[in-house]
Amino acid sequence: MRGKFNWYVFPYPVLALGFYLAFGFLLNIWHPTWLIFLTIPVFYTIVAMTNAKNFRTKANIFPYPVLCLILYLALGFDYSLWHPAWLLFLTVPVYYMIVNAVKQ
Repeated sequence: MRGKFNWYVFPYPVLALGFYLAFGFLLNIWHPTWLIFLTIPVFYTIVAMTNAKNFRTKANIFPYPVLCLILYLALGFDYSLWHPAWLLFLTVPVYYMIVNAVKQ
């Protein structure tokens, strides 16, 4: 009988590097696509979330600050929305307050 697939051994960093190099060499888009590398810790923390037992633990493991950082940088680089986008970082403590206020 086959077990579950172990996502920790999935070569996601190699895949991210492949996408980065493909976008860079084929489309000459090097600058904003380096944000792909910020998805590596997001991938592995989402894998860790699947092993968590309850909602609160999963929500605390979720990489919300990294997600805010990726969104902030994307909005800044692509649309020059640096000023209103910094407000995303104010939502980080609010996120954790809401998550930890939810009953098990």
